[in-house]
Amino acid sequence: MRTSTILRLKRVLRASITPGSAWADACDSVHRRIWGRLLPWSPNPAKVEVELTSACNLRCANCNRATSLAPDTGYIAASQIDRFVGESLELGWRWERIGLTGGEPTLHPDLPLVVSLLERYKRDHPSCEVAVVTNGHGRAVHEALSGLPAWVVVKSSAKTGEALSFEPFNVAPIDHPKARQMRFRFGCSFTEVCGLGLSRYGFYQCGPAAAVDRAFGWDLGIKSLKEVCETRLRAQMSILCGLCGHFLGNYGAPRTSRQDTSSSWQAALRRYEEGRPRLKPW
Repeated sequence: MRTSTILRLKRVLRASITPGSAWADACDSVHRRIWGRLLPWSPNPAKVEVELTSACNLRCANCNRATSLAPDTGYIAASQIDRFVGESLELGWRWERIGLTGGEPTLHPDLPLVVSLLERYKRDHPSCEVAVVTNGHGRAVHEALSGLPAWVVVKSSAKTGEALSFEPFNVAPIDHPKARQMRFRFGCSFTEVCGLGLSRYGFYQCGPAAAVDRAFGWDLGIKSLKEVCETRLRAQMSILCGLCGHFLGNYGAPRTSRQDTSSSWQAALRRYEEGRPRLKPW
């Protein structure tokens, strides 16, 4: 899967703007109101967020991995990580960044083994950033982080357990009054900025999409890296983006610290509580 010319140009423009500046915020606001409404966001095959586990030691409102409303302690198997590395090397897939996420990734029971398996890819592609994306909360988390090798980057949000503001992840765009005007296959900034998602159920257009699928049970994960292509990813977007509140960021949805849950999510969570969906591992 090739990186689009438009995506490459966007990367150059982002690199020329100071992150966090008023100009950067203004550009981002305009960008999100054009792309997603009028133009499609581009799936980013150079980055991937690997969901090591759905377990988390916090229960944040509007969590975009659904760890609070659809709790689950499942985790990706070391054999799946080994397969991911093998397929990436075999296909010559050049990852710029491999992010290890959760839930809380340090809760994976075999984190040292997972990291050692990824080292095989890192040796062949030393410029690839391998990062653990952690909430940085609690002694057990810090102990796990302290055991990581120096080549692993730690991205900590340093959460304290206090309520934080996030986009309303559990508000499904299909429940919005203007849903018929929305082009869900256009996606949102997550698939372009953060890259693909990989969970124990396969590849997705982004990390949050894997959580949507886990809660709703569509079983849309792509079961092999060689099958990942824009056509398959757009097909996922046409369904999963209609259930993900991040898509509403294209329409200026404000962040909130209050847990907002629309009717489609309420129904899915009732089904989840009665019996969790059974998705096929990749």
